[in-house]
Amino acid sequence: MNRRLATALANSFFLRKGKELHEKHVTDYVMGGSFLHKLQANVYLILKDYGTGKFPPKLVSRESTFEGEREQFSAMEGSMEDLLQEVMQKPFRTAHTEYYLQVFCHIIDQLERRGIRAGSRILELGCGSGWLAELLAIHGYEVVGTTIAPVDIVNGQRRIDALKVKGLKCKLEFFAAPMEEVFKQVAPNSFDAVFCFEALHHAFDWRESLDSATRCLKPGGWLLLCSEPPPLHTYVCYRSSIILKTHEIGFKPNEIRQHLKKLNYDQIQIARPVFGKGLATLFMRLAPFGIKHGSILCRSLWVTSRKIK
Repeated sequence: MNRRLATALANSFFLRKGKELHEKHVTDYVMGGSFLHKLQANVYLILKDYGTGKFPPKLVSRESTFEGEREQFSAMEGSMEDLLQEVMQKPFRTAHTEYYLQVFCHIIDQLERRGIRAGSRILELGCGSGWLAELLAIHGYEVVGTTIAPVDIVNGQRRIDALKVKGLKCKLEFFAAPMEEVFKQVAPNSFDAVFCFEALHHAFDWRESLDSATRCLKPGGWLLLCSEPPPLHTYVCYRSSIILKTHEIGFKPNEIRQHLKKLNYDQIQIARPVFGKGLATLFMRLAPFGIKHGSILCRSLWVTSRKIK
């Protein structure tokens, strides 16, 4: 599209409402949860920024991208106390509890199908506050969670302390590092599996992040990329990425496949599972996206691959 045309459309009568909504809620990516309002504001901002050359998003500074990810928690709406409660209760008492628990069960199934059972050593990239790492540790895995944000390490330690209070002998630890640099802090070829849930699309360089993961993985070990978004995500989450200062991109399946082959993986499988029930789930099975909680929900990619011995 011509940049002048994009600018004209952004400032036209047709997107006046989107411009007003964005300027009124310039620091609020939720905007009351209205799908129509989010869509109008997002389309306006994409066209406006395309007209000035800012869209598609371009990452020019590794450190500024890292810093945006580190500060995401403090950039969210709400008091720190309320946000901490929400983070530490995850995956429970959220609008996505059913989905998160289905994800957990699916990851367990994917691991066990490939012989990665309780007692195996697992590395999670981009673990956030560590809820998945905690559940996997309770299930019997030896889990190391990594995250870019120091606040997540503090919250992860709270999970470890709570497990000790309950008398559970779980093997769980966390450390802070960007995905691209995780390999510097662990012994090479030391994990039976490496996985990433809804986090690779935040990395500054996803290819470099997969290179890092590969160095940590034993020959014959498995890499799982869980619920990573397709290309549509770059558009759907553009406005929220600007507000939260995070990196939001979508992946083409063939790009991931080709890079994994370069890294010497085989048995590469890419699926788009759908969780849930009812008409919304049925629609998701027939279409590449759906609408849930006022937002477009893209049908995500689940990738499994084995590092060749």
